This record gives sequence, structure tokens and C-alpha cells, in this order.
Amino acid sequence: MILRQLCKVATVLAFAASLSGIPTSPVHANTAISPVILDVDASGRASVAITNLRDRPVLYEVTPLSWTIENGKDVYGDTKEFIASPPSFRLLPGQKREIRVGYRGARSQNAEQAFRLRIAEIPSEITDFEGAIAAIAFAHLLPVYVAPRNAVPAPILDWSVRREGDVIIVRATNNGNMRKTVHSLGFQPDPDNGGLPRYRAEELVHVLAGSWREWRIAAPAGTEDGALFVKYLEFESTYQPVRK
Repeated sequence: MILRQLCKVATVLAFAASLSGIPTSPVHANTAISPVILDVDASGRASVAITNLRDRPVLYEVTPLSWTIENGKDVYGDTKEFIASPPSFRLLPGQKREIRVGYRGARSQNAEQAFRLRIAEIPSEITDFEGAIAAIAFAHLLPVYVAPRNAVPAPILDWSVRREGDVIIVRATNNGNMRKTVHSLGFQPDPDNGGLPRYRAEELVHVLAGSWREWRIAAPAGTEDGALFVKYLEFESTYQPVRK
């Protein structure tokens, strides 16, 4: 019973990490994925490589999903605008396989379109020393982006800050036509700690075109009066002030 419960927790945690946009580490998931973000070119095609790092064969299932952000939350659904080949496959220990993705929907004229590619291990049975059987599986949700046909993609983030009790709520609204990925953000950079904000939120968050996302940071009153510092995915080494 305990083994079953632990396995269920491991599965939920791995899937939750993928949902939040955080690449699941091969050390924990035993699957190497490259790249972890797919940009579909003008031909409508992209590819991703999957490597089985386990010491046993693994079955995988690949499913394209629609992806929008509604009221600051990720929303996923079925889609027929993407195909993935092969949709399922088996890898021996150490074996690598390339998955081809094809976009067959109508390309937007002005705004980037976003989808997800779900790569899931089909549960396998593992027997412990007492004979109990448990199923352990991991799922990864890779961002897939389709560039607009005409307009040059450019994210435009507008930032706002408000306080609710002991928590600062930071909102980013993307008024551009391309996603922007936030690595982390916060207030009061600490010069004795490499400029790392004393009060911060560390979570990889994708802000899609035409959407908004929020972060909640516990901090003393008055902290929000200072500048907000943001670290973007493409500039991981530095925090940039975005609000005075």
C-alpha cells in the first residue's frame, strides 16, 4: 500500500512539473528530451529526440494538445492541427528516437500560436520485495510555437504590482504577438548574494501572446515600492529592472 501511494505521488509530481513548464530532469524522469521547446519553421515541421535512460524498456505515447491561457491559468485540449509521428513507440535502455511533428492547421497572420506536445511513459509494472505491484509513469509537456505568417513576432509585457495582505501580486500582461518566458522575478537585489532578489518567485512561466500571468511573493509591507527585477529565459544570467 505504501509503495503504491509513493508511486502515485511520484507520478503526480513529475506531471505537475511538466505542466508548469519546468523541464523534468532526466535524473528524476529517466528520459532525456531535446529540445524542450519546439519552434515550428515555415515548412510546418519540427522534431524532438527522446532517449530512454532507464535500465529497462519503456513505452512512450506522444499527443499534441491545444494550449491557451485563460484568467492566468493554462488550459489544454484536444487538437487536430498537429500530428506526431510515431504516436507511440518502445525504446530499449539507452535507445534514442526522433519524433517528427507536423502542423497542418491554418497559420495565423499576425500572432504566434501555442500548443503543447505531451510525451508520456505508458505505465509499467514494478514488483517490490513483498510482491506488491505499482505503476510508475512520467509525462512531459513541451511548448510548441508556430510563428505568424506575416507580422514580425515581438512580445510586449506590461507589468503591474499590487498587495493583498502579506503577499505581493505581480502581473505580466503580454500585449505583443509572441510569447515571453520568465525565469524568475523579485524585489530588493542582494549585492552579497550575486544580485539575487531577497524576495522572489522562481518558476519558469510562459506568458503567451494576448494573455496574462501572475506571481505571488510573501514580503514585508513597502517591499513593492522598490523596483521589480525580472530574469527572462533568454537572459538567464542577469536580472533586469522593469518597474520603478
